Amino acid sequence: MAFDSFLVGRVYVIRWISPTVSDGIKLLRGVEQAHARVGDKLIYIAIAPRDSPPPPEQLRKVMASSVTAMLEHCEVMHLLFEGDGFSQTLKRMALASIVLVSGMRGRMMVHGSLEQLMASAPGAQQNEIRKALTAARFDFSQPASPATPK
Repeated sequence: MAFDSFLVGRVYVIRWISPTVSDGIKLLRGVEQAHARVGDKLIYIAIAPRDSPPPPEQLRKVMASSVTAMLEHCEVMHLLFEGDGFSQTLKRMALASIVLVSGMRGRMMVHGSLEQLMASAPGAQQNEIRKALTAARFDFSQPASPATPK
């Protein structure tokens, strides 16, 4: 798979590596299964590391068509595109405009850093997110993505 994923409580985190179209389908199935296992809507966090390639056009289409289905299983979706370079900023702006036009504002949020993500989450969610990322050995002092849990 071209992404790592883990579930802690109801926080479902994925970290893109080099995604393919089939990964988009696996991701939707993973969200559905995690929701069924937890029995409560998920807090979904997708992390695109600063050095990750942009997803291929076909995958973008698959993901765009899956958003509504994913939101049936998620209370909120946080999309974290790490980095502050021109390319990362363009990715965030493009996605933020789609979120705004689609009417998903408040349920789907785009961030440039973990600090922005944490600041946008309500207090109870912050605790759940911090617990999940700590369990995955996420280094809160670094902008890098979480390590794959062992």
